[in-house]
Amino acid sequence: MSPRKLKNSPDHITVLGEEKYLAAIRQIFFRDGYRLACDILGKELSGNSVLFLTRKLYSEINSLLDSFVARCSAENRRVDCRQGCSFCCHQAVLIVPYEAFYLEKYISDNFVEDRRQRIIKRIREKDSITSRMKVQEFLHHKSPCPFLEEDCCIVYPARPMACRIYLSEDRTNCEYEYQHPSETDYFPGLYEFPLYAGRMMNEGICAWLQEKKIYPTEWQLESSVNTILANSDCLDRWLGGENIFQTRNYSDAEISYLHRLGWPGPLRKDSRD
Repeated sequence: MSPRKLKNSPDHITVLGEEKYLAAIRQIFFRDGYRLACDILGKELSGNSVLFLTRKLYSEINSLLDSFVARCSAENRRVDCRQGCSFCCHQAVLIVPYEAFYLEKYISDNFVEDRRQRIIKRIREKDSITSRMKVQEFLHHKSPCPFLEEDCCIVYPARPMACRIYLSEDRTNCEYEYQHPSETDYFPGLYEFPLYAGRMMNEGICAWLQEKKIYPTEWQLESSVNTILANSDCLDRWLGGENIFQTRNYSDAEISYLHRLGWPGPLRKDSRD
C-alpha cells in the first residue's frame, strides 16, 4: 500500500499556497512558544516555573485544538480520535525534558504507591527494549505505552504534546498502520495544522532553553521519564546546564528516514554550539 500523505488544515492553502502556508504556521507558533518561555521562565527559572510553563503550554494547545476540531466539524471534516481508540498508543512517542518532568509529577501526585510502582515497572521494561533500537526500528515498534490501561490513557491530562496533536481523519488508517508495522512506507492520514502548531511551540521553548545553555534533549517518553525516576535531583541538574538525559547522535540516514515519514526529525542537536 502506498504511504498516505498528511492531511491539510481545513483553513487550507488556496490563498498562500502550501509551502507559504506551512512556513507561516511554523513562524507564528515558534514565536508563541518562545514568548511563553520568555514570559514564564524569564521571570523565574525554577522547577515550579518549568511545571507551570508546561501546564500553560498544554492549555494553549488544547484551546487551539478545540477550535480546530470545531472548524473541522463545521466543514464536515472528520476527526476520528475517540476515547478507547488506542492504536496510536502503541507507537513511539518523543518528548522534551519539561514534558517528562510534568509527567513524573503527575504520576507522583495522582497514584497511590502500589499503582505508581506498577507504572514505573512498565516504564522501565519498555525502556529496556526501545533504548537499544535504531530509529528505523523503534518508530515502527508496536508495544503499549506504559500509561495505557484498558485502552485508556491514565495520564491523559498530562499527556505529551506529541499525543495531543496526533489527530487522525480516519480511524481505519490508524488501525491498518498498527496491524502492519512491517509496511514502513505507510503512515496514517493526519491533519498537518495541529502537528506543525504543537511542534513549533515546542521548538520555540527549546530555542529559549538552548540560549540559556539548558539542553532541550528530545528522546523517547519511557527513556526520559525513567531518567527522572532514577535521579531525585534531576530537575535541578538539568536547569543547571547538565545534559542528564540520554543523548543520541542521529545518523544522516536516520534523520532522512524521520523526514520521509513526515516527522520533522530531532528538535535540535545536543550541543551548546
